[in-house]
Amino acid sequence: MTLLRCFVLCSLLCSLFLGTASAMEEDMSPTTKPNTTLTSLPNEVLLNTMVHVPTPDLLSLYKNSKGNTANKTLFEMARYELINRGGLVTFSMETMTQEDLPFLMTFLQNRAHAPHFTISHLNGNLLFQALEALRQHDSAFSFKTLKALKTWVCYDNQNIATELLAFAPFFLPHLTSLDLSESYILDDEVIALANSSYMAQLTSLYLYDTEIGNAAAIAIAQSPHMARLTSLNLAINEIGVAGAIAIANSSYMARLSFLNLSWTGIGDAGAAALANSPHMAKLTSLNLGYNTIGIGDAGAIAIAQSPHMANLTFLNLGYDIWPIMADVERIADAGAIAIANSAYMAQLTSLSLEGNKIEDAGAIAIRQSPHMANLTFLNLSYTETTCDFSLRK
Repeated sequence: MTLLRCFVLCSLLCSLFLGTASAMEEDMSPTTKPNTTLTSLPNEVLLNTMVHVPTPDLLSLYKNSKGNTANKTLFEMARYELINRGGLVTFSMETMTQEDLPFLMTFLQNRAHAPHFTISHLNGNLLFQALEALRQHDSAFSFKTLKALKTWVCYDNQNIATELLAFAPFFLPHLTSLDLSESYILDDEVIALANSSYMAQLTSLYLYDTEIGNAAAIAIAQSPHMARLTSLNLAINEIGVAGAIAIANSSYMARLSFLNLSWTGIGDAGAAALANSPHMAKLTSLNLGYNTIGIGDAGAIAIAQSPHMANLTFLNLGYDIWPIMADVERIADAGAIAIANSAYMAQLTSLSLEGNKIEDAGAIAIRQSPHMANLTFLNLSYTETTCDFSLRK
């Protein structure tokens, strides 16, 4: 048996250096482009190979999966896995069934020291079974080094946040980054997350395009467990003015350096609340673009004239060019000139004002302002200027 294992491992090592490039070659450096032949291997060896070999040949793995549910599941996991580079683990549960439980357990056990984990098509019931079974074998089992957890393509799972809280002892004790974006999440679930002590180490929270509303934003803003956040992305949600004001008024949000509230309908009132808040003074990146009720001159002037915005290097106040509705506020020359004339905007390297009503006077003011000297990116496309004043260095 030992000789057989040695033979298998030697064969795999040879194929790493002599095989043809795999379907994932374009995304790999020259040192991570091997091709591994995995056909005709036993299931256990196949799974362990996925653990140790940096780049499985997905085509061979797929051929080996025909007629075998377990191997097909392994193929699906490998297809989403990004070569285990830097401890990054990404896998899909889309095709997994109860029959795959032993293989899922082995997969998770071999990834127990991964610092990053991404799960698509989360099957919470099956994942919980696997984790519970691992705990029965080892009561101390958990992902002790896990810092970042991301789920995606989970629109059909309406309890994803609730399930993650159930996994808290396994997944979340040292978590610093949580990304549940592009999933369907109830406000009540986000409220539960915000109020969980397992969230107390979070520095990054991404919930864009999750269909949450202002209740969820208010819960995040008012939770002491969110006080370590430096990055918050709530884009493409109905956060509204109330949500923006809650974030602006919260001392728990005072560490934020990155804030994305694009497509959230916060308007001039929300933009002004953020601009005038001393809790927002550490912001370096502020994205308020494409808001459905628009941000006009009042919002732009509030940002430009606020000393709390002096650390900004990235600012997006662009408006979605299609469709443009007549009754929606948009920035005109007054707002653009206020930004150009403000010493508080002198750190900006990226400024987007696309789709607004800015004419030549506003565009020229920005291009000629000494306070805009650090700009390497300026987007004035689809404005009402007669020339292209955009800038890309």
